[in-house]
Amino acid sequence: MDSKQRTKVLVQSSLANLLPWVAKIKVTGVVKIIKPVKTALVMMRAKDAVAGQIFNLGEVLVSDCTVTVDEQTGYGAVTGDQPERAEAIAILDAVFFFKNKNLTAKWSGLLTAIQLWLKEEAQEQQKEQQKEFQLVERSKVNFDTME
Repeated sequence: MDSKQRTKVLVQSSLANLLPWVAKIKVTGVVKIIKPVKTALVMMRAKDAVAGQIFNLGEVLVSDCTVTVDEQTGYGAVTGDQPERAEAIAILDAVFFFKNKNLTAKWSGLLTAIQLWLKEEAQEQQKEQQKEFQLVERSKVNFDTME
């Protein structure tokens, strides 16, 4: 699972699912807050589907945080006022950088467990999205056959 997919799963996961992993990480390593969670407004941009032009949709409230776990930096950002969630995602993000550095024995087991959980979580999220899609699809109106 690449960084983009991992981030998508983490952002869509409930805080209750993230906190047990954060607790295990805090027991295993040293977590330091580099940039405490703060909320800010950022401009959301969108692309016009017809003309293909980018335009400013409006401002969105976001929470973001930067941490280190055993000196590996992690970043978390989520929409809305969700400070705990942004910090949890930042902590989980930092752990995945050990994969590219000198991965010590103390992190290998936990990293493997988190990766397995992420795969399961991604499958569950996919199932939920499929259910939602099917509900919406049932209400779709075909204007070509409507008389």
